[in-house]
Amino acid sequence: MNSSSTDQPPLTRREVLATLAAALALFSGLTHLGVAYSHFSDSFATGALFVVAGLGQLAGAAFGFHRRPRWWLLAQLAFNTGLVVVYAVSRFYPVLHGAPEPVEWIGLLTKMAEMILIGCLVTLLAQPGARASQTTPELTPKAEKP
Repeated sequence: MNSSSTDQPPLTRREVLATLAAALALFSGLTHLGVAYSHFSDSFATGALFVVAGLGQLAGAAFGFHRRPRWWLLAQLAFNTGLVVVYAVSRFYPVLHGAPEPVEWIGLLTKMAEMILIGCLVTLLAQPGARASQTTPELTPKAEKP
């Protein structure tokens, strides 16, 4: 079936980035909540940090990133950047424990997703459509009429 015969217009760059960002936030949020229980055995503060991280990211996924105000994108950018920084620092210095945290594959995978999420947010903020009322060019050019 030809894409020109569908009723829906092609996605804009902004819509693709916003959808990718929401999917990455959902993945990271669910991962943080999934490992929170095991971190409560280390300390209440560590477990609570994972719950807050998970809920913050799920809020990002639930409310989305398309046609959101600039302050929302900036808040999510700061939040996720903070999570990456805390992860990196906690691997070299004791943050909530007496020793640095070990590097584990699930943590690295989650941080990779968050760094891609951060890239999406930076790109969304840099695009002309960073305000809710503006739009951006489409991913695929419109066919010219003969």
